[in-house]
Amino acid sequence: MVGLGKSLSLRYGPEQIRVNVICPGLTDTPMLPGFMGRGADAKQAEETQKRFVSMIPLARVAQPEDIAYAGLYLASDESKYVTGITIPVDGGFTAK
Repeated sequence: MVGLGKSLSLRYGPEQIRVNVICPGLTDTPMLPGFMGRGADAKQAEETQKRFVSMIPLARVAQPEDIAYAGLYLASDESKYVTGITIPVDGGFTAK
């Protein structure tokens, strides 16, 4: 997706169409328990989630609005000169 976003931003930039990519980290959605507990019981799933969270510098799982705010920024006029970028919204996980 990152490569596609860059490619599309180059292709459509001359037409003033901006293309960016948001890479969300671990997010508190209905899918999270299933992701953490594939083939595991609830206790194992909780331990897996704690282990993942311990690797996130902000020490928490994202809320859906954390991801949405990145999208709002990219959709706003404040980012009218932004194209071809990838924004990791992951609490600093990829900074490590």
